[in-house]
Amino acid sequence: METPIKSKIIDRAKNEVNGFNSMYEKLDQKVFSGDMSSFVLFNFGRCVATIVFT
Repeated sequence: METPIKSKIIDRAKNEVNGFNSMYEKLDQKVFSGDMSSFVLFNFGRCVATIVFT
């Protein structure tokens, strides 16, 4: 199992954006069960969080 990648903007979005945390958790489950890299989750989450705060 890969170590989760930390991102300040993802953590901020989880704390400040309604529904972001549950969306991120659902995506995490899909990535984990789909045999994909944790980088997919990290990059998608970071991009969505960046859009939210711009």
